[in-house]
Amino acid sequence: METKPWFKQSKIIHFDRNRPFKDVWEYVSNPENIASHAFYPFIRFSLRVKIYEQKREQKQGKQKQGKLVRLEKPKKREISYASHLDSNIFSFYAEKLTDKYENLLKNENCGQSVIAYRKDLGKSNVDFALDAFVKVKKFCEANQQDCIVAICYDIKDFYGSLDHKILKEKLCEVLQTGNPAQLPKDYFNIYKAMTKFSWVEKDALLEPLGINKKWLSARDCFCQNAKEFREKVRANQLIQSNKQCYGIPQGSSISPVFSNIYMLSFDREMTQYAEQRNAFYLRYSDDILWLCLENSCAEDKEKIESELRELRLEVNGDKKKESRFKYDSGKIENVSMENGTAVPLEYLGFSFDGKCCFLRNKTLSNYYIKMSGFITRLKRLAAYSKQDCGELYVGKIYRGFSHLAKKQAKRTNFILYALEADKKFKEAGLRSGIRHQIRKHWDFIHRQIKKEKRMEVEAVGFSRTEGKNKEGKDVDFIRLHILRAASTTSRKELTTTEVGKIPDSIYVEVKLLDQLKAVSYPSTIVLKTEEKIREGQIVREVTGFEQPKPKK
Repeated sequence: METKPWFKQSKIIHFDRNRPFKDVWEYVSNPENIASHAFYPFIRFSLRVKIYEQKREQKQGKQKQGKLVRLEKPKKREISYASHLDSNIFSFYAEKLTDKYENLLKNENCGQSVIAYRKDLGKSNVDFALDAFVKVKKFCEANQQDCIVAICYDIKDFYGSLDHKILKEKLCEVLQTGNPAQLPKDYFNIYKAMTKFSWVEKDALLEPLGINKKWLSARDCFCQNAKEFREKVRANQLIQSNKQCYGIPQGSSISPVFSNIYMLSFDREMTQYAEQRNAFYLRYSDDILWLCLENSCAEDKEKIESELRELRLEVNGDKKKESRFKYDSGKIENVSMENGTAVPLEYLGFSFDGKCCFLRNKTLSNYYIKMSGFITRLKRLAAYSKQDCGELYVGKIYRGFSHLAKKQAKRTNFILYALEADKKFKEAGLRSGIRHQIRKHWDFIHRQIKKEKRMEVEAVGFSRTEGKNKEGKDVDFIRLHILRAASTTSRKELTTTEVGKIPDSIYVEVKLLDQLKAVSYPSTIVLKTEEKIREGQIVREVTGFEQPKPKK
C-alpha cells in the first residue's frame, strides 16, 4: 500500500511504538476513532542554544567581518514531541486543515502576505527575502524625496501566547461549521489535545522506569504497554498539564497550521491597511516585515501593535529593528545608524544594506559552529571504532558542509543554499556579497580536521615501533620523547605556573625520521602538529619541526 506524505515513522523514543502505514491509515481515516482517541502526554525537553554573533569591524572606511563572539545568555527553547500514533494523527489533520486554509486564502487579499508553512506558493526563504529586498529598492526609486522605513517585528513567545477562545473561533471559520463555538467532534478532540495539552519531562522518566540514560538509544519505547504507563508514569504523578487559557506546544506538526489560522484576521487587516497606506506587509510565522514612508511610520507602528494586542500578542522589544533607506544620487543609501554603524535590513537569514545582499552574521556563524561540532563528533567516532581518519568521515563532512555535496549525492546543504541565493540575487539585479562571505569555508573545514598547532618542547630522544598491532595490522610509527612542563591551571584565573618537568611522548610522521636523527638531544624544538587517529585515540601527530627563532 502506497504511503501518504503526512505519514512518518520516527526514530524517537516515546510511550508507544511505530506502526505500519496500513494500520495507521485505517485508524486516522475514521473520524469516530479520532473523536474518542486518548492522546498520550507530550514528552518535553529543554533545548539550550548557545548564540554566537559575528561582529563587524570598521577597517579603512569599510565594514568587514570581525571576531565570533558568544552571547552571555544561551537561548532556552521548550520542545515537545508527540507519540508515534498521535504524531501521525496531527500530521493527517494538519494536511486537511492546510488544504482548507489554502482554499480560504484564494478568495482573500492576504494570500501573498502570509509566507510561512504554505504549500501553494512554491517559494523558498531565498525567494521571500529577495521579494522583500526588491520591494525596498522599488519603494526608494518610486519615492526619491522620502525616506523608506523597514520595520522587523518578532512576536514574544508566539506559540505560548495563542488564546484558546480566539483559536477555536478561527478554526470554526476555516472549517465553515456555521457555529463559531462548536467544532466537529474529531477536530474538537484534536483542539483539546493541543490546548489542554499534558506533558512529561524527559529526564524525569528515567529513574521511575529504571532506564540508564547511557543505554536509552537501545530502547524502542519508554513503556512496554498501557498498563506500565499507568503504573509507572501516571501513578508517580509525572504528568503535568496546561491549566492556562492560552498556549499550544511547540514541536507538534499541527502547531504551525494552528498559528497561521490564528493570525487570519490580523493578516486580512494589515494587508488591507498596507494597500491604503502605500506600504508593504509580510509575515513569516512570528516574524513581521513592514515597509512604509517615514512620515507615516509612527502611526503604522501603533496600528500594528494595537492589532496584535487584540489577539493577546506582544511584540518582543529586544528583537524589534528599524532600518531606513533613501535614494540619493542614483543610489540607495542606508541612513539608519546604531552605535556608529549602519543597521541593515535582516530578514529570513539574509541582510540588505541598500547596496548589497549578505548572509546574516548569525546565520553564517551558526554554520561554522555546526561544522566544527560535527567534525569533532566524527573524530571521536573514528577513535572509538579504532580506524584511521580519512575515508571514514571526510566524505560525510564534504556532503554536509562543502560545495562538493552536489557531486557526491543528490542533496543540498548550507553552502549550496548560499550559492543558489547568490545567483538569484544577482539575476534580480541586486549586488551580492554571499559568495565572498563563504569563500573560506573549504580552508576552514581542513583546519578543523587537522587542528594545526605549533608547540615548543624540549626533546630528549625518539623511538620507532614496527610490527603488528593486536588486530594484526602492520604498524610503523615514531614516538618523540619530550619533557613537558608540569603545571597547575586554574580555570577561573587562567594562569599557569611551571613547577617541574614530566616525561611525555608524541607521535611523529615516519617521513621525518632522517630529520630526527640529525638533532642532537636534548634540544629545544618547535613542533608543527595535527590531530590524527592512532590506535583508537585522537592524538596530536608531528608533521614538521624547526629550531626556535632566537629571541631579540
